[in-house]
Amino acid sequence: MNYLGIDFGEKKIGLSLSAGEIARPFLVLRVKSPELGIAEIKEICEEEIDFVIIDLEKLTNMTLNVENGENYNEFHPAVLRQITNIVKTCRRHDTETSVIGKQIYEPEFIELLIKNGIDSIICGVEDVNETKNKIAKSERKLILNKVREEYHSKQL
Repeated sequence: MNYLGIDFGEKKIGLSLSAGEIARPFLVLRVKSPELGIAEIKEICEEEIDFVIIDLEKLTNMTLNVENGENYNEFHPAVLRQITNIVKTCRRHDTETSVIGKQIYEPEFIELLIKNGIDSIICGVEDVNETKNKIAKSERKLILNKVREEYHSKQL
């Protein structure tokens, strides 16, 4: 399995590759915005990448041009749009996606990630059980809502 790590910086996007062992630097993209990096990521996914890891904090900082501070907001529409674009690009190429970051423990955000098609969430060992429970709860909620929606559409 080939892994692609995406490290968003203020002016660059660092890409690293791994075939299951320690990741090695692959490419540095010098871009003015994350959108410009999506096309590059798409090309790399076409080259048999199986798994992409998104660093949520760095993506948020680059997208909003802030450091973790008072304006940091992973729920910002621009951040959500970037996550959606990356996940959709990867899905078109059968590439799994995962997100890592300190801010992903909010149930509402976990639900948004699941709705967008994220395959997994990377968290610290101390948070595994709690995060796993939140993911399961979000998945049950989404499935139940879908079943209800289908049931009500048949009743009309």
